[in-house]
This record gives sequence, structure tokens and C-alpha cells, in this order.
Amino acid sequence: MKRKHLIIAVLAWLVGATAWAQNSPTVERMTETTDFIPANDKRTDLNGVVAALVKVQVLDEISGVEGTPPIGDIVSRGVEKWVYMPQGSKHMTVYFKNNLPLRIRFSDHDITSLKSNRVYELVIHVPNMVTQATPQTQPQTQTQPQTQTDDRQRQEQQRAEQAQRQREQAQRQREEEQRRREEEAQRKAEEKAKQQAQREQQAEQRRLKEQQETEQRRQKEQQQAEERRQKELQQAEQRRQKEEQQAEERRQKELQQAEERRKKELQQAEQRRQREQQRAEKKKKRQAWLAAKDQQPLVLGIIVGPSMATAQMSSDGNPSTKSVTAFHVGMTAEVLMTSNFYFNTGLIYSAKGYEYENSSHGIKEKGAVQFLDIPLLASLRLPVGGSTKLQLNAGPYLALCLGGKAEDTSGYDRYNESFSSAYSGFDYGLQAGLGFDFSHSIHLGLAYQLGTGSSYQNRNLMLSLGYRF
Repeated sequence: MKRKHLIIAVLAWLVGATAWAQNSPTVERMTETTDFIPANDKRTDLNGVVAALVKVQVLDEISGVEGTPPIGDIVSRGVEKWVYMPQGSKHMTVYFKNNLPLRIRFSDHDITSLKSNRVYELVIHVPNMVTQATPQTQPQTQTQPQTQTDDRQRQEQQRAEQAQRQREQAQRQREEEQRRREEEAQRKAEEKAKQQAQREQQAEQRRLKEQQETEQRRQKEQQQAEERRQKELQQAEQRRQKEEQQAEERRQKELQQAEERRKKELQQAEQRRQREQQRAEKKKKRQAWLAAKDQQPLVLGIIVGPSMATAQMSSDGNPSTKSVTAFHVGMTAEVLMTSNFYFNTGLIYSAKGYEYENSSHGIKEKGAVQFLDIPLLASLRLPVGGSTKLQLNAGPYLALCLGGKAEDTSGYDRYNESFSSAYSGFDYGLQAGLGFDFSHSIHLGLAYQLGTGSSYQNRNLMLSLGYRF
């Protein structure tokens, strides 16, 4: 009989423990939100670090939290309880009013440790506790033995007593935990007050030290400012003296330069006066020389230049002739008749010639002849500015044939004959031209000769550059 009662007691204890375990609180989820704690809800630890806020959602009342001590009291907001935990907390044990305690490790929910100023959500499921035996839904049969009924009642009574003892034990644990928390809170308050006093003392010491350092800096700055002021005054005085010295040097230099400029200007003025005097004397001498030149009865000179020569074949109708390039050179003589009128003559070697073609007779002929021209010209001199004069010349000329020849260039009738018989050794004609005299020494002129003394009738255009002695 005793053995039977022992077996019944063990079975009753196992049933109660299983029922109690099935009704223990469990964590549904714990997550870290992206929210920060509102400014008016923040709490800090003794080091001034903002705590983390764990919002616990549970239907039972929380009597305390164990592990890393929370900061301040637990704030109840209906189903949600706010627990402020220090930064770095890794676990916590929550005590309930009507349920067993629940230990929570944050690493089981992918949270290594709590972060400062962050909000976490913790949802806890708390099942209803079974405090008394549930009555049978089926009535007892009249055939059931009375002993079984008695055993069942005893088991239910034992389970109820065991549950009562567990509730009393949990209550005692909560009271003990509350007492520990109060003592811990008082100890922390005392430590906080002591630390506050130390901080105030340290703050006062820092204030006195900062005040002393400020005074020292002020005195040092005043001393440095005074030294800078004295140095600036000294530098200003040195600059003033240096500027005065430089100004005096500049003034002396300017006076010296002004004196040198005045001497140089006087020297240049004297040199200009001497040059002007020399130019005036040269001009006077030149005018005298020019006047003497103008009054010379005979002036000799030389001329040289190119010529364009051709001939008019009077005995052959109207033949086609071309000009040939030649030259002339010789001596001139000018005889003063009146102040602006001269008689010009001279001996001039002049090369002349032509190119002749008669297509009807198939004749091509080239002639070249040399003359010694003797012009007999009347020359009018008109001043045009300064010592320059315009010269107008006109009159006859005589020409002594010095030699020449004509040759056939057609290739049909080769011949080469002398011009001495054609010109009979002599030619004459008219000559006219104009020119400019520069400074009574240089002459540039243009003249045209129209020969009439032979059947070839020479035509000659001459450009002359002359010099008078």
C-alpha cells in the first residue's frame, strides 16, 4: 500500500512540474528598432552616457529586473513597460508578479549588446497559471472504485499545495530581489551623491585653476602687448628716421640731377647754337658759292645714260622698225647768257641703231651706228624750290658719223655694209628736252632727237644723269 502511495505521489509531482513548465513565460521576439529615445525621456548613467530603452510588452506586472542594474524606475504604460538599461548590457532577468522569472540573453536574438540612445522591443508571452484542478467533464460512473477517487483528490490537493508553495517561494524571491534593488539603489544614490560632490569639488578646483590660468594669461598678454607697443614705437621711430634720411638723399640726388640737367641743357643749347651757327655759316658759304656758280660764264660737266634708238626709212614707204637699246656719254658746256638763260653745247658719244623688216621683199635688217653729237641748245632755268631748278632745252644738233654697219638677218641675202656712205659722214636734226638741276651740281634730264640729215632719219630718246664741276 505504501509503495502504491509513493508511485501516486511521484506521478502527481511530475504532472505538476510539467504543467508548471508549460505555463512558464517565453520570449516571442526581441528586435532593435531604428528609433532614438526622445529628448525628454532620456536617462544617463553615472558617467553621463545615455542609456538604452527596452520596451517590454507583457500582460503581467514586472516586479523587478536583475542582471545589469537598470537606470531608474520601470515606467509602466499599460501592456508596455519601459526599462532603461546601461549601454553594453548583454542579458537581463525579468521578475513577474504572477509568473516565474524569465532570463533573457540578448545574443539569442542576434543582439550582441545594448547600444546607447537606441530603442529595443521585447515581446514576452505569459500563459495563464492553473491554480486548481479542472473538474471532470464526464461524470464518474457508479462502477469506479472509491479508492481511485480518493487517490485523484489527494493528487489534486498535492498539486495545489505544491503550486501554492511555488507561488510563495516566488513571492519571497521577488521581495528579496526588491530589497536588494532598494539597497543597491540606495548604495548607488550614495555613490552618485559622493561622485557628484567629488565632481563639484573637482569642478571648483578646475574653476580656480582656470581662473588662475586666465589671470596669468591676461598678465602675459598685457606684458606681450606692452612689449609689442614698445617695439612698434621703436620700429616706427626707426622708419621715420630712415624715411627722413631717404627723403634727404632723394632731395640731394634730385638737386644734383637738376644741376646736371641744367648743365647738360646749357651744354646742349651751346652745341645747338654752335651747330646752327655752323649751319648758317655753311649755308652762307653755299649761297655765296651758288651765287658764284650762277654767275660763272662757263660751266663744264659730264653726262651718261641709256638711250632708245630707232630710224624712219623715208625711202621705203612705211616699213616696220623696232627700237634698240643703246647708250650715250660725253662732256657738256653751259655758257651763261642772262640770269636764267644759258646756251648748252658739248661733245657726246652716242650709239644709235634700228631693226628693220620689209615683209613684201623678205628683208630683215639690223643697223648700228655711232655718232659724235654736238648739241646747240637754248636752255631756260626756272627755280622750283630751294636750290632746285627746272631746265627746258630746245635747238638743233649736229652729228659726226664715227662708223657703223647694217647686216641682213633674214638668212636669204647675207650682207654687211658700212653706214659711212649712207650718212656721208654727217647727220643733223632737232633736239628738245627737260630736266632738273639739283644744287647746281647734279642734273637729271630727258631729251629726244629727230634726225633729218639722212634717208634713215634717226630717232633717239635719251635719259641722262649729269654732274657739273
